[in-house]
Amino acid sequence: MTLRSVRGGRAHLVHEHNEGARTQPGYFVIGRLIPFENDLWLRSPGTISYPPRDANEAGVLAEALGRTAGALPLPIAIEALISTVVLGGKPPASPKPALSAAEAREFLQFMTDALEKLGLREEVPAEEMPEDMAAQLPRPSSEIRYYRFSADEALAEWMSALTAQAERGGSGPVRSSGGATGRGARKGKKRRGR
Repeated sequence: MTLRSVRGGRAHLVHEHNEGARTQPGYFVIGRLIPFENDLWLRSPGTISYPPRDANEAGVLAEALGRTAGALPLPIAIEALISTVVLGGKPPASPKPALSAAEAREFLQFMTDALEKLGLREEVPAEEMPEDMAAQLPRPSSEIRYYRFSADEALAEWMSALTAQAERGGSGPVRSSGGATGRGARKGKKRRGR
């Protein structure tokens, strides 16, 4: 297939490696082209195609890409164009850490058990809990124990995101709860006997 750039009019001969993704004549194709051999190109798997929605759309897209590319590297500008202009998204999108609330709970339980087996858990008296964390947790009682899990910042953030997703899902109890409260810390609660 031949694609023509809306920014400069240059024609590119593109090998379509996916027969199911062939575009119709006149469609827009937005994404990156990868040099293949001689004058042949491959389209990036992240490329999208769709029919024009109005006669001025090519100019609008070219202008938007030009403005965005002035502030960002071209590959990021293309992704921003696809997200905002074509798909109507508002990046940055915050991806969920798991496919579902149930999966988030499973990951949390797995990580809680793994950190405990590694000896990276310490009990925290309720009065030593940070005020913002303590306000979100059930009132202390003799049946509830609070623990801190030592984890690096990336793992603590991921576990906090899992906790938030698991709590929003609402289908079943969250076995581990809380969030990171600074570098290297993971707060959680665990009921006695579990």
